[in-house]
Amino acid sequence: AQYKLAALYLTGVGVSQNADEALNWFEKAANQNHAAAQYQIGRLYDSFNIGPRDEAKAREWWEKAAALGNADAQTVLGIQYSIDSVLDHNSAQKRCKAIGLWEQAVAQGHSRAKTLLAPYYKDGDAECGIIKDTNKARALLEEAIANGSKAERETAKTALYRLERDTE
Repeated sequence: AQYKLAALYLTGVGVSQNADEALNWFEKAANQNHAAAQYQIGRLYDSFNIGPRDEAKAREWWEKAAALGNADAQTVLGIQYSIDSVLDHNSAQKRCKAIGLWEQAVAQGHSRAKTLLAPYYKDGDAECGIIKDTNKARALLEEAIANGSKAERETAKTALYRLERDTE
């Protein structure tokens, strides 16, 4: 009930839209280990909806949600680790952490994670224990095309086109 009330405040459905009130109710749910609420709190801190953006707090909440198995948090957190990897001179540790999080999200059917993970199977990543497997990369992208949002489908189609072009 707390999560649903928070979502109503966030969207302004049936109540006046109020991000601060949404945060209040998301926090009540999150403190009871509600992973989706924890993910939403991360999104609020990552935006400007509740004041200045606070990437550290966003990440803290996404870490909690990911640990509870929230696929959205695993995917977003994986992106954060991937960016960190690039900024840290291609840190294998951070890149492998990203891949691991995306693998967890993929196991739950998360389309965006499938698109993010596919290039690692396309090329392989020995440091992270990923053996080159273009068939698996293709399957991930085809699943993302079949089940993703419009934006995810378009991204996956572009990646699949590149994969097919590169393997011909």
